[in-house]
Amino acid sequence: HYARLSRLREKNSPFLRSPFLRDETFVRAFGDAFVIANFPNYAFAIHTGPVGRSYGHNNLPYGYGGGQLAVFWSRNSGAVWLTRRRGVPGAVYDSWAEWRTWPIHAVSGVTPAGALVTSARIRQPAVERKLGRKKAVITVQGAMPVLEPATKAEADSGYKYRRVFTADAGGIAVETTVTHSTNAVAVTELYETLPLFLREHAAQTASVFKVQCAGQWQSAQPGQAFKGVESIRTDRFGGAMEICFDRPCAVKFSPGWIDGFQTRAEVCTALIDLLEPGATTPGGARHIRYTIKQPPTATK
Repeated sequence: HYARLSRLREKNSPFLRSPFLRDETFVRAFGDAFVIANFPNYAFAIHTGPVGRSYGHNNLPYGYGGGQLAVFWSRNSGAVWLTRRRGVPGAVYDSWAEWRTWPIHAVSGVTPAGALVTSARIRQPAVERKLGRKKAVITVQGAMPVLEPATKAEADSGYKYRRVFTADAGGIAVETTVTHSTNAVAVTELYETLPLFLREHAAQTASVFKVQCAGQWQSAQPGQAFKGVESIRTDRFGGAMEICFDRPCAVKFSPGWIDGFQTRAEVCTALIDLLEPGATTPGGARHIRYTIKQPPTATK
């Protein structure tokens, strides 16, 4: 291995650098589990693979999935969107009561009885991919289960979920649609959840959030709620990410989530309300569309 490394160094090989730090564009699929891409201004990983059983060690699920943007990264900002989870053993783990703070890219809601309905627990989403060297279209869909932690019951909720990612050098467009049957379980809350990375540990400067309402930017903090949000912006280090919605949305920022299992990473989840009137299509489906991109300049 050392001899090979020495030869690579002599040639100043690009293999000595992370793929995401090379001046190249690529879009690659890894089975039905991941699509990973690098563009001139950003990189991403989308997880489309299976997850394990719903009730495992400590009565907790073995993984979250359903088709989610796992990370959005740029050279200037590092990760600004990042899905996470705690381990299932030990004293620090993901509590069912904390589902609103779980740093996952999912559609999640709760019934009047407290059961959880979530796309993150679709065991194996159906996946379609159209990949080119400079563009990717990934579609994931499946039936969302309803989970009752107290009884370990899992059943069909009557909700079906479909999410389409369209990515190119300009950013990632995400379109999520949730339909339901006439006998679907009632939900009192239903959100599109967006995991916004704060920092790796408490000594690191945290990301700064802003929301744009009626064309005006204002500061946002974990735990705050806003109406009529047109865009969310995250500034981290010398870079930024902007999430631009196709319509004004009601947005709540969860309290900060801290890993505590093997790291001290912190994430704040933005909850986009899918029960407000603007989220309903004429056919009764719940729908949201937004674009994730690097903004060209800083906001004032």
